Amino acid sequence: MQERRAQGLCYYCDEKFIAGHKCTAGKYLLLLVEDDSNTPEIETELEVEENANVDNHDETYFQLSPQALTGHFSPQTLKFQGHIEGPPVMVLVDTGSTHNILQPRIANHLQLATTPIPQFSVMVGSGSHLHCQGICHDVPITLQDKLFCLPFYLLPIEGADVVLGMEWLRTLGPINADFSIPSITFSHKDTPITLKGEPKACPTLTTYNQLCQLIHTNSIASFHLLTFQNPTIPEPQEIAKNTFDPNLPPEISSILQSYPTVF
Repeated sequence: MQERRAQGLCYYCDEKFIAGHKCTAGKYLLLLVEDDSNTPEIETELEVEENANVDNHDETYFQLSPQALTGHFSPQTLKFQGHIEGPPVMVLVDTGSTHNILQPRIANHLQLATTPIPQFSVMVGSGSHLHCQGICHDVPITLQDKLFCLPFYLLPIEGADVVLGMEWLRTLGPINADFSIPSITFSHKDTPITLKGEPKACPTLTTYNQLCQLIHTNSIASFHLLTFQNPTIPEPQEIAKNTFDPNLPPEISSILQSYPTVF
């Protein structure tokens, strides 16, 4: 550090340090090495087609925001209730996610047609991976009385049932967004549509039937048992009976006797 200070260099890079200096962002390099030793010289037509499908899928850029993973509120998201073939689902419109995502349990519960795809995983911010379980094409989802048929990747996210990312937002054309409400306005089949986010709801007591439905649809991430106990605070008269040290200075003893509930 002393040597770099003497040379006027930044501690973290090799550039000159001046007021307001910012280090150049680091570059992440990926080196792919193919082993040609076991590759046959002549490939069948089917093998070429399968490899092409895998290559095209590998080129898909998939980004998942923390809000899409957990369902938490954010200034870049819009959360409201929609419907898929009748049952209600919690929809999250997220500008930080690239694709549309659906909970696998929703697809299983509604028995939606699922198309298998080459397995791939999506790394999230915590370092863990979510494995894609397929894709559902042309899923009929109703957003505030308007029907849309959209494709969804199946990922086991939490919080929201459905995430609508840039894959859907790009198809809407011009959008007027006001994230202070929050709401977005766009045109669908020459009809203006405004989607408004629902206010953040406080936890409420659940009924037995609602709990059974959550268990049946595998909608519970974890159970927690909370036990509330009222602290037993003795009466001031009882505290006064507990004589303090008689050897205390009078000033201290007077304070202790004046505020027995504190001491």
